[in-house]
Amino acid sequence: MAFFKTFLKPSESVMVAIATGALVYGVYDRSLPDIATVHQTEPYNINIDAARKKAMWTSAAVVGGAVLLTKDPNVLMVGAGMFLLLEWSMRHANSTHPNTGKMVQKSASDAMMDGYAMADDNGEYSDSYEPVYVG
Repeated sequence: MAFFKTFLKPSESVMVAIATGALVYGVYDRSLPDIATVHQTEPYNINIDAARKKAMWTSAAVVGGAVLLTKDPNVLMVGAGMFLLLEWSMRHANSTHPNTGKMVQKSASDAMMDGYAMADDNGEYSDSYEPVYVG
């Protein structure tokens, strides 16, 4: 464990670890809707998934930066623990069906259409693409 040569006193280590966990919580709290709202949306919502990925990378940067600055194992454990807890919770909530409350598997057609929803003439989006020939 040559990397973890912290310069922090034990009381400072605990405070920085708690602050890092609070920063990770703040990133997820400000980037995403609450878990109850995500449970009520359709499974595998692409907008929630995009926001989750942004929160994931931002939180990883926060924890990584704090660990590199402090070289303290407590910061890593608390920050990474909070990160994993929130990431798992959000992924679980985004994969449950609102009517049953159970996790559903992403279908192959949904996976192929991620990011490819097309607008029709009325400006409404659909999951299927039907070419329109203007002649």
